[in-house]
Order: sequence, then C-alpha cells, then structure tokens
Amino acid sequence: MLTPQIVSEITEKKIELSKDQMVKIYNNIQYIPKYNLKTLSEKLYDFVIENADKKLKGHTLGRTIFHLYELNRLDTYVGIEKLFYAAMIISPEEAFNILSIDDETRKIADKLRYLIETVE
Repeated sequence: MLTPQIVSEITEKKIELSKDQMVKIYNNIQYIPKYNLKTLSEKLYDFVIENADKKLKGHTLGRTIFHLYELNRLDTYVGIEKLFYAAMIISPEEAFNILSIDDETRKIADKLRYLIETVE
C-alpha cells in the first residue's frame, strides 16, 4: 500500500535525459496496448514501492504517483509514464525488463532504450 512515508521517498531525482528525450519517451508509452496497462502498472508499482528507499528521496514524483494511486489512475498512460520514470531512476535495466512483457511492449521498450541511449 502507498503510504505517506513511501510518498516522501519517491521523487524526481535528476536523471540524465533531455526534455526532448522525455517527451519522446512519453509519446512512445502511448503505443502500449491498452490491454497491457493494468499488468504493467501493477508490476511497475510493485517494483517502485519495493525499491523506492534505495534511490528515491524527496516529494515531486511521489506526490504525482500518490495522487494517481488515490484516483485509481495508475493503469492509465499517464500512470505508466510516471511509474516507468520512477522505475528508471531506481534501475533502468529493470524498468525495461518490466516493460517487456510481450512482443509489442518489448518493441516499445527497445525503442525507448534507443531514445535514452541516443545522445542528442
């Protein structure tokens, strides 16, 4: 369960991504099939909650995730974007592994990995 203590541990830690890369990532999240959103949100949520204390400290991203949680909106594209970003802060490799739940999402994960690794 998402508690205020966990919320305070989740934040937007600076990640080495440009705004353009973030926009491209968010735009590509939109290609995830709707039938995968619930499963992905659950897996990303569990990973973020279990590992939040390892790399995340603060409040901004945590508040956003908590707000989406309260509204039961984590299984939306916006929820996936925020959870994926939090998972990226904790462990980019694990974030991509979670995203790769089938062939369609694996292609999206590969494209996102390329966007992140590409230096503009």
